Amino acid sequence: MSIKQKPRWVETRAIFLRIGEIDTVNERFFAEILVESRWEEPKLSAEFDTSKLFSEEKEINNSNKFWNPKIYIENALNDPKQTIHYKIMKEYQRKQIVINPEETSSLFLQD
Repeated sequence: MSIKQKPRWVETRAIFLRIGEIDTVNERFFAEILVESRWEEPKLSAEFDTSKLFSEEKEINNSNKFWNPKIYIENALNDPKQTIHYKIMKEYQRKQIVINPEETSSLFLQD
């Protein structure tokens, strides 16, 4: 029997950093996109000094130790070039937030 987990709230934003060649005939375009996702991760509370009251930020090298929303861009063609990294941030209310900025360069289908 599996233990049911409480649903997580994930905030996501997409920013088009650059739009290149647009092929209106084939409905394709080249773009560089930054997709940033953030969510609360209580398992990471040991990563911070609890005596500090203010915000703190750290890079994460091992992203396998926490939950991941597995966000992807559906209309990217071929094999998109992606740069993914994770950082954790302690907010003022002592919540641990995982921030996942993911930069993608690819040819996309107009959809």
